[in-house]
Amino acid sequence: AKNAFQFAVDIWETQLISPVTIRVRAQWGSLDVGVLGQAIWGSAFANFDGAQHLNTYYPVALAEKITRTDLNATTEPDIVATFNSSTNWYLGTDGNVPSGRMDLVTIVLHEIAHGLGFVDTYDGADAQGSVGLDNGGIAIPFVYDLFVTNSSDQSLFTSFASPSTQLKTQLTSNNLSYNSPLAVAAQGSRPKLYAPNPFNSGSSIAHLDETFFSNAGDANKLMTPQIAPAEVIHSPGSILKNIFSDMGWVFTKINHTRLKDTERKDGQP
Repeated sequence: AKNAFQFAVDIWETQLISPVTIRVRAQWGSLDVGVLGQAIWGSAFANFDGAQHLNTYYPVALAEKITRTDLNATTEPDIVATFNSSTNWYLGTDGNVPSGRMDLVTIVLHEIAHGLGFVDTYDGADAQGSVGLDNGGIAIPFVYDLFVTNSSDQSLFTSFASPSTQLKTQLTSNNLSYNSPLAVAAQGSRPKLYAPNPFNSGSSIAHLDETFFSNAGDANKLMTPQIAPAEVIHSPGSILKNIFSDMGWVFTKINHTRLKDTERKDGQP
């Protein structure tokens, strides 16, 4: 299993650049039936040097890439990934998965993507929909949340109160998309997100739509919420990579060195 996991890590290493080591804790676990894996950021940060959005959480791996420094302890994981120990896994790396088995490389690629930033804070499990993590009584969104829009091109974060029944209606509308410049350019239109009714905790919003991305061989299927036995996807896909770019994995920053001396026209030093 370690070889398959490292193979997936090596694929991500060809796609992302960071001057800070990304630490991933991988572990087997007893997960619910049908759940292959799950991953979460180890910690999150807002309003750090270079953040493109104020009062917005970034997963630690992305925040460290932007600041170019460790923000959590070097003994702490940036991503924690758990994989179902009861699954009939295929542990090879060649993509030749026998019928009835699940390709571990594909699932690791998918779960690491969640830890790198493909994750939301929207919640529609109750009567009202909400967004953001509580921080002293203020709900702070994740950077992913800012780009979720409805069919009328309304931002769910800025156009709907949280919590509210109106936001819950949007979250279960089956008509949401991710509206960031490069993601739209990769798709030619806004990539559709998974937003079923009823709300599916753990799957809704933070996945691409299963029916919209259904063509065989489409690497963008990697971030849909379901995968078939023997299905193999060993590439992040153009939409995921462009979503990450807009999120801050590709960015421009001016490192300004303040001038040591200045001259004043009135003759004063």
